[in-house]
Amino acid sequence: MSLITGSEGVGKRSLVVGALREETIIWCRFCDKAEPLLLEEICQQIRSRLGLYIPRTVLTLQLLFDWLFDIGDKAQFVLVFESFDDLVRKDPELVRFIATRWKAGRRTLRIHLVILSTNMAQTRAAFEAEGAPMLGFPDQRIDLMPFTAQELRSILESANPQATGEDLLAFFMATGGMPEAVSMLLRDDICTKDAILRALVTRTSSIYRRAEHLCSVVRGRNSEVYLSILQLIAQGAKSQAEIETRLGGMVVGGHLAKLENEFQVLTKMRPVLAEPGSRNVVRYQINDLSLDFWFRYIEANRPMVVLGHEDALYDIVEADFAVYGTEIMRRWFLRRFAEENRFDSLGGDWRFSVQTAQSNRQNVFVHKAHARTTKITTVYELDIVAIDNKHKKALIADVEMTPENFEKGPFLDRVSALKKGPLKGYTIDSRLFTLADM
Repeated sequence: MSLITGSEGVGKRSLVVGALREETIIWCRFCDKAEPLLLEEICQQIRSRLGLYIPRTVLTLQLLFDWLFDIGDKAQFVLVFESFDDLVRKDPELVRFIATRWKAGRRTLRIHLVILSTNMAQTRAAFEAEGAPMLGFPDQRIDLMPFTAQELRSILESANPQATGEDLLAFFMATGGMPEAVSMLLRDDICTKDAILRALVTRTSSIYRRAEHLCSVVRGRNSEVYLSILQLIAQGAKSQAEIETRLGGMVVGGHLAKLENEFQVLTKMRPVLAEPGSRNVVRYQINDLSLDFWFRYIEANRPMVVLGHEDALYDIVEADFAVYGTEIMRRWFLRRFAEENRFDSLGGDWRFSVQTAQSNRQNVFVHKAHARTTKITTVYELDIVAIDNKHKKALIADVEMTPENFEKGPFLDRVSALKKGPLKGYTIDSRLFTLADM
């Protein structure tokens, strides 16, 4: 048994097809299809690829897999379960049946069972949690990840040796390093900032259709609420309180939890130096960058999209590139430092980003140019705080598109406050990262 996990579009299916192309494969995809249709689809593969007669009594998926495991002592083939997390969620009884049959026959079966799973919560429920039906079953596990920052840069430079920092930023903005999205751009020879931004707003482009497909996972009776939440997050409303205010006081805690745990399109973030379990400083971030772009620009300008005003939409994106690009750059550098694995803690610090006008003035600084203007005094946020506890070192950095946008005084005041506070005794490296550093 091989378990392959990873986000949508990371290449699980391509890995199996490429690695096992010489094998006889029976493919079972457990999503978006009623059981009778899925049953017939699998039976057709068995007849054509294994040349076997299927008894007429096989009328359900459970009976089919029972029969497959019976013949697995003699017939050699690869059995692929794609979207296995959907099966765990929809039919846990069938999962337990498969686990029981596999456990009973795994020493004699000539079947290579390959399981592809996207949702980590469902994966843990089936393979890792106490009492999980398949706990300890996989003989190998592969956790597929997006391309690293360095790999993404090398890929772009191979396709476009004259690539600029803006080209790389747009490339990362459109793909987030996801192999599926990267291959779509390269296949269409889209390697420059201008071409990438135009592809992102063009309804016929493959990168646009990919984001549209990812958007389709946000479904259900309250799908309009989920879509509204994602649009607000993409446009800068990062906290639950901000989102609820923008939605007229609607309580969205359950929706946020579902978007994070079931749909897996959000990640909950806390400041690096926040107290464990603190809730009032939690922010949310859309995981897939192309989906983040979709909700920031496509959903927010739906009438323009419907009317086919792609040039006007491109102008909006181009005009906002410096602002939105700064946020994407921050995610780029955080990704890069995470991949270097030099730090125990890594993230930003916005613990004091909202204070009342009566707050202690020594903790109040001029807010950054890209901070949302409110009637409340805001504090200069730190984009990157990376801590190495073993060596008592820390990297504190600001991320700006150009050096001209850097507010040196407020930044150094925040660094000084950390030196006197939670990072007292640490050697601190203060840095400014700009587009040139990508």
